Amino acid sequence: MRRNLINGAAATVVAALALATVSEAVAARKPTKQQLAVIEHRQAQMKQLGGAMKTLAGFARGQGSSVTEARSAAALLSRAGATMPHLWPAGTQVGVGDSSTRASLWKERDAFAQRVAQF
Repeated sequence: MRRNLINGAAATVVAALALATVSEAVAARKPTKQQLAVIEHRQAQMKQLGGAMKTLAGFARGQGSSVTEARSAAALLSRAGATMPHLWPAGTQVGVGDSSTRASLWKERDAFAQRVAQF
């Protein structure tokens, strides 16, 4: 009976240490307000780019977009291209907040930078 008590106590200590370690790891991964702001800004920019691309595609197909709307969308794309390299700083990768950027972007930073420069 004493052995069972000791084993139970040891198991409780091990479980408590494991829980503390997991809690520390989760707390360490909690994003900062700045990281969350960067991610939210990036997501808003990507939505704007999507809208601009939709406008330009409509214009190219002759479906509803005016010349003025197309020019505005093209200007937005041009401005976005200049700021794009700054939208993905370290610390805002997948798993931080609700970032859903492809993991390959973080692994292939040089290739990504080249594609952004071409944009």
